[in-house]
Amino acid sequence: MIKLAKIPNLTELTYRSIKQSVLNGTLGELSRLTEESLATQLGISKSPVREALNRLEAEGLVRIEARRGAYVRQFSAKEIRDLYELRELLEVHAIEAATITPKLLTDLAASINRTKKFLKNGNKLEHIEEDMRFHSLITAATGNQELCRVLENVQQKLSSAAPNPMSSQRPQRP
Repeated sequence: MIKLAKIPNLTELTYRSIKQSVLNGTLGELSRLTEESLATQLGISKSPVREALNRLEAEGLVRIEARRGAYVRQFSAKEIRDLYELRELLEVHAIEAATITPKLLTDLAASINRTKKFLKNGNKLEHIEEDMRFHSLITAATGNQELCRVLENVQQKLSSAAPNPMSSQRPQRP
């Protein structure tokens, strides 16, 4: 028998949709996220929305306040600097721990070429996704799944928090 690919359930699809809207800026910082309005927009019940918002809160992208609702998280300048510092530490470790293969080098070169194309075309969202893909290739080459998960979470927070993700400059320390 052929093993079937896992099909995402409604909660997973809801989570992905809301997360994408946060990451691409459709839902900007401090946007209020009500279960009812999101459920209506997505054409689903409130339960998958509630579960998705809880998951996004656990990842640090959404803030849920008792009796007030959920909001897209706003990051302070210090939090952004801290995230960049953590990302730097994780990526340096990943480079040191990665098993470099010809396939990895080919994949990284292809990613760099895609990034150049996205930058030239001003495609912000594709650039962010490709940057995350580039770094995840290196992290995956370590074989450390926990490192992959943590770095992905840091990258996603930065992509939703950074004022200009197209800039390669890291915020300066005071």
